[in-house]
Amino acid sequence: TLVMIGSNEKAVIHKLEDIRERFVNDISNKFKGSFSFGVVQITESNQNLPLQEILNCADQRMYEYKLEHKSQR
Repeated sequence: TLVMIGSNEKAVIHKLEDIRERFVNDISNKFKGSFSFGVVQITESNQNLPLQEILNCADQRMYEYKLEHKSQR
């Protein structure tokens, strides 16, 4: 879990994509691998959701991301 105060969803996704690309393409890495992530932006409309519901939403988005990028391995 990562909490970034003052960030927006698109900026966080862009940053995580950049980190993921560098990790995947790091030739000095002895182990080939990747990672998936799910981002949930907390706004006024969802700020009162229970933590478990926010985590469930992030988890669902992570699985969707994983399915989208599975072919890129």
